Amino acid sequence: MSPSDSVTVAALYETYCKWAEKQRSKPMTKRSFSDGLVERGNAHGYTRGNGAKNVSMFFGVRVRGFEDAPETISEVEPLPSGGA
Repeated sequence: MSPSDSVTVAALYETYCKWAEKQRSKPMTKRSFSDGLVERGNAHGYTRGNGAKNVSMFFGVRVRGFEDAPETISEVEPLPSGGA
C-alpha cells in the first residue's frame, strides 16, 4: 500500500460485505465499518466527485481483487502502528 492509494467508502464497504457473505457472517453497518477503520488510524476525508457532490474516501487504503480476499480474518495483515 502507498499513502497515495485511495478508495471510496462505498467501494470498500461493498467489498467487505461480499467478504462477510462469503464467510456466512452478517456485515456490520457502513457507519460501524467506517468508524472502525478510522479508530485504527486510517485517514478518512472527502474529495470532489463528478458534479458538485463530495465523495467519502479512505486514503492510504486500496481494495485487492475479491478473488484475492483472505479466507479468514486471521489472514489479514495488521496495520502498521500509526495507521495506514
